[in-house]
Amino acid sequence: MNDITVQNKSFYQKVVFGMNKIFVNDYATLVFRILLGAVFIMSAMSKIPAPDEFMATVRQYNVLPDPLETWYGYALPWVELVIGAMLAIGLLTRFSITIVNLMLLSFMIAILATLYRGGAIACGCFDSESALDWGTYVRDLLFIIIAGLVTVSHKNKFSLDSWIFKNK
Repeated sequence: MNDITVQNKSFYQKVVFGMNKIFVNDYATLVFRILLGAVFIMSAMSKIPAPDEFMATVRQYNVLPDPLETWYGYALPWVELVIGAMLAIGLLTRFSITIVNLMLLSFMIAILATLYRGGAIACGCFDSESALDWGTYVRDLLFIIIAGLVTVSHKNKFSLDSWIFKNK
């Protein structure tokens, strides 16, 4: 983009263009993918050894019907582990980041519903000791913003996808 084109753009367009150059590139996408993947792997690793404890935490949220609650509670740590690993290495990145976005959205809905009802429960996020609060919601909001940046980025130079699907 030449200087004349940049000068004719509004302030908003200049900011968006600058943010796009900073956050939507091969290196930023790599860092964001690894960060989110590591977060989900660590979260899963804290839940997998104690499935009944995590299941009790899921029940405390009281946002899902019983059969779905049971399925969600036992499946979530394994989905977090697999999807986190896939995202970190860049395998089926579009699929992985879509699942991450859906998980984060489900977490944020459950957090908002519980906080709105005034529930004082354990988060169940990384360990059973941390209490659910607005900081938990803000943290997940930041994660979903980062996931959104990975979602809109078509920069996957440093991923298994780029190596496997390079001729397609």
